[in-house]
Amino acid sequence: MADSLLVPSPFEGLRLPSDLDGSHGHNRAVGKVAQIAAANDLQAIQAWLARFAFPRPVQTPK
Repeated sequence: MADSLLVPSPFEGLRLPSDLDGSHGHNRAVGKVAQIAAANDLQAIQAWLARFAFPRPVQTPK
């Protein structure tokens, strides 16, 4: 194990089978009004990052 090298890779390349990707999870708003436009867990993470980790600059009125 000490000889193996772990190389990080972008999570956008992660591909999971539909029974493991969260698309059928309890927190998915199927047939209801969704709080975010996310069909699976990867899209939910991307939506969270877009909103909180990389917020857009607030423009001040002039």
